[in-house]
Amino acid sequence: MQDIHSKVAKYARLYNDAIAKLHEDTFLIERHYFHLFREVFQRHEEVQVDTVSLDADYQEFLRMYNEVDELFKDYMATGDEVFDAYAYLYEENEAFYKRAEILQREVKDISVINKGLEEEEP
Repeated sequence: MQDIHSKVAKYARLYNDAIAKLHEDTFLIERHYFHLFREVFQRHEEVQVDTVSLDADYQEFLRMYNEVDELFKDYMATGDEVFDAYAYLYEENEAFYKRAEILQREVKDISVINKGLEEEEP
């Protein structure tokens, strides 16, 4: 269990770092910035943009963005599943270890009693 714990702790740090990067402007483009494309389309003559190629680039961008977004959602869901499974495993093992400790104390107490009885025998 200790080996598993160290591995889970390592991956939990990586997972949490990835989540923290979500809050950085450079990691993921927020959907609320997409309105900027509409402004460029509306002002295409002023900014001298070919709307056909811009639209093709924009559609490709949306397609790729959705793929990345889906991969990220899968990553998050998998992370949640792994950490939930680990929490369950940890809780189950915690109960097992507590029972094992009780058993060890009982066995030790019995050993002490048996040793005392052996010493009393002539």
